[in-house]
Amino acid sequence: MRIALVQMFCKWGDAHYNLARVSHYCREAVAAGAQLALFPELTVTGIYKDERVWKLAETLDGASVRVLRDLARELGLAIGAGFTEEADGKPFNAYCLIEPDGEIAGVYRKNYIPKLEVPFWKGHSDRPVFTVLGRRTGVAICWDNKYPELHGHYLSQGVQLIVMPHAWDSDALDGEGRVIDYSSMEEIVQYHQETGNYTWK
Repeated sequence: MRIALVQMFCKWGDAHYNLARVSHYCREAVAAGAQLALFPELTVTGIYKDERVWKLAETLDGASVRVLRDLARELGLAIGAGFTEEADGKPFNAYCLIEPDGEIAGVYRKNYIPKLEVPFWKGHSDRPVFTVLGRRTGVAICWDNKYPELHGHYLSQGVQLIVMPHAWDSDALDGEGRVIDYSSMEEIVQYHQETGNYTWK
């Protein structure tokens, strides 16, 4: 199986832009002979760490996953991509795997949420195994990979492919372009609420 691993800039809060880039890279992947294209953690929303992320959350049958399914079907390409999934309370940091016929092979929800992400996403306990292009497949999103028991579970289930999508954000900047000194995302949220503004480098 030929796999395209896509490293891309996922623009915060701009699903239209990000999905357009996904389409572009999927077409490049097909032209290069790939059968599976894998995209980063939180592809659709970017790693958007403030309270606005909840407004970007979608269900598994929402618009963004439909776009990915249509793209997979059009190109005959299996696709893996991350999105923020709507849920009761805080949303999930989710990753969807789609077969070339556009059917959803499965969705994994990040199990282990690091301290800086706890205010915005909640963890899940399921560790599903999917069949993608005939291969038993598991997903471990970013921080999940610090926990060998997740990989051990997959190995015990006969998984042949573990997808490990990551995302990395930048430092928050104040109005003068200086890095804000912080040790938790709660401090950044408070800064935003008090000043109404911040940017990221």
